[in-house]
Amino acid sequence: RSSDLNIMRSYNFTVADQVESIGDQLYISPLLFFTLEESSFKEEVRHYPIDFVHPFTDKFMVNIMIPEGYDIESLPENQAVKLPENQGNFSYLIKKNGKYLQLSISFNYNNAMVTAGQYDVFRIFYNSYVAKSSEKIVMKKIQP
Repeated sequence: RSSDLNIMRSYNFTVADQVESIGDQLYISPLLFFTLEESSFKEEVRHYPIDFVHPFTDKFMVNIMIPEGYDIESLPENQAVKLPENQGNFSYLIKKNGKYLQLSISFNYNNAMVTAGQYDVFRIFYNSYVAKSSEKIVMKKIQP
């Protein structure tokens, strides 16, 4: 059955243009090019269902090496949000581990469809996921 299949992609890469440098601080979007810039669900009211075709889970695991001469000034707060009746959830976990930042984000929706009646709750849930996934890490240059 196709519903029993999981698809996993793994990337190893070095990137130089995903960091914003202002003064002695670096601003990094930890999801890099996977960052959601804005929500697809902006309308306040929806009269038709959203059909995802099948339930889904998106997971991102990101390791970021802290550049030499820098330390963490601020990290986004960890967060977990659940929809009622086990319809879905998302979690955002970030921690410093030695010279690396480890980030794990999971977005899970257990239904193939969002009805018009469920839309308002889903929209708020999804918009909070978009907002959380676009928060930045701030690193500050260590003074010698």
